[in-house]
Amino acid sequence: MFFGAWAILNLDQRVVLRGLLFMLIEAFFKEFDNSMCEVPEKGPVLLACGPHANQLVDSIVVLKSLYKRVDIGFLTASKTMKSKYFGQMARILRSIPVTRPQDEAVSGRGRVSVIDTKLRGHEGTKFTKDLSEGDTIMILLEDNKTKLVSRVIKILDDTQAELKTAPVVHDPKGELRVVNNSKIQKSPSLLNLLDASKKYAPTSFDVPQPRNYKIIPKLDQSVVFSHVIDELSQGGVVGIFPEGGSHDNPHLLPLKAGITIMAFETMIRNPDMRIPIIPVGINYFNGHRFRSRVYVETGDAIYPSQELLKQYKRGGEHKRAACVALLEQIRTGLKDVIVSTPDRSSYEFIQTVRRLYIQSNSELDARARHAVNKAFADKLPTVIDDPRVQKLYV
Repeated sequence: MFFGAWAILNLDQRVVLRGLLFMLIEAFFKEFDNSMCEVPEKGPVLLACGPHANQLVDSIVVLKSLYKRVDIGFLTASKTMKSKYFGQMARILRSIPVTRPQDEAVSGRGRVSVIDTKLRGHEGTKFTKDLSEGDTIMILLEDNKTKLVSRVIKILDDTQAELKTAPVVHDPKGELRVVNNSKIQKSPSLLNLLDASKKYAPTSFDVPQPRNYKIIPKLDQSVVFSHVIDELSQGGVVGIFPEGGSHDNPHLLPLKAGITIMAFETMIRNPDMRIPIIPVGINYFNGHRFRSRVYVETGDAIYPSQELLKQYKRGGEHKRAACVALLEQIRTGLKDVIVSTPDRSSYEFIQTVRRLYIQSNSELDARARHAVNKAFADKLPTVIDDPRVQKLYV
């Protein structure tokens, strides 16, 4: 008892908390393994982690894998930082608060309809007071689950505004689709409508009946970027879940470009500093169950090239293109260290095939299970249309 009191008073709170959290992870998971050999023991590092299944557990799993680096901090939702207990833990662990657009959504006054890209207000809307250019409108349909989103580019008066694109259907499972009457096409992420508009957006999608709506404000994340750049400039480690939110899909959601901006801006501030971006794959085996398994794998470090940095410095479309190119490298790196399937049924199919393939008396550790699962997942797209495989899906 006296030793415990002494430890709490005299030891670094972060060290004590990390130790307690690591003990909880060891108690929950039957097996924990990792391959964090690619992470430098000192110097700046950006960790690109995914898939993001759980806001709290994912961070602790990576912290435990990277136990030699005590200078790591994760980007954490400001909403979490405000909670009494989790917020206190996050602050002790040097988390960096970031405001997520979805957490700032507010209900709009009145109701709205959409004709082509024209937003119309009904029943007392006050667009000139409630909206700003760059805000995102989220229109709720009859079931209150389906949501249409688009970005405001011009406010005409209290009842009229122009949208950048045709509204996009927000799928709760993390997929977004552009809707043009009965035609559906895949589209990039929710708040990347500006990027997606020219390639994907149809000419019109009508919502003739007035609907309730929410306003997602355009956020200034310059403070977050500045904090991250400071940490990296001082040789620290920053962990980021570039998907932007947690989910239970067996594949990556579209990645946000923020991680690329952080890397480029740090290089601009520190011309002689190299910033490794290390993909970190978090692979759970029935992770929601007590005494399950988890395997964390790192990929090869990605160093933003000087050519991309020069392109980024040119600004405008060149800056956007540089971010897209680096983001694609990160996405590819992450896909190399996770088991990615198009849907849950495909993932369960691969699990079944692995059990059939491996002899029943052979016990595989988490690392070996991951390797076998990944081999089958990588091969699946080439055989998915085979009638023999289709029979196994049924």
